[in-house]
Amino acid sequence: MGACGAKPPEADPATVTALARSMLQRTPAPAGAPTCKPEEMVGGATITSRTLHELAGSPVPTEATHAEWTNPLELDSPAARTLVTANASSTERRRAAAELLAAPFVLRYLVDNIDAPLALGTKSLKQGYLAMRAIKYDPTGKVTCVFVFYVENDEARGQWAIDMTDMPTVSKEVQDAMQADLRQQLIKRVANLGTVQPPRRKGMPPKPQG
Repeated sequence: MGACGAKPPEADPATVTALARSMLQRTPAPAGAPTCKPEEMVGGATITSRTLHELAGSPVPTEATHAEWTNPLELDSPAARTLVTANASSTERRRAAAELLAAPFVLRYLVDNIDAPLALGTKSLKQGYLAMRAIKYDPTGKVTCVFVFYVENDEARGQWAIDMTDMPTVSKEVQDAMQADLRQQLIKRVANLGTVQPPRRKGMPPKPQG
């Protein structure tokens, strides 16, 4: 008989819950940790703040900073997604827990501020942006460094939204489009995290400090 392959490692999902709670409690203040170097943000697990709350078993805040469009599920490591999927089996959850706990670090994406009036349904003829941090935690949940970055609406798409907003209120079409665009821009920005940030457009607020 041929030798059977080794089974994937498993771990108690409750251990991940405890780690997620520790990470939430250790959210650093702005400028409260060293700046991550680009090479320090490669090779670990990734988790949005929305998913981190779900992993911790705590209510997800209702503010837009924790909405799905500012916390795209595409930014979560597959193991993290498995652990917050309701229909995942016990075996799948235990294997996902082992995978997440074996990661050399966890990079959490946190939205600190949203200045995107049209995406929030408020009439203000300006381009929108998200001020964000990537927070790196070691396997024990301790913060090791932070990378500050920002995400802006696509300029052409933003101008379209401004041109479309000629009524007293913002239409759902415009609001949804601006949310979808910021979501897409965030996914693109994270894919190149650690690279030189693009120059800020004229009239945009200064780069957030971290």
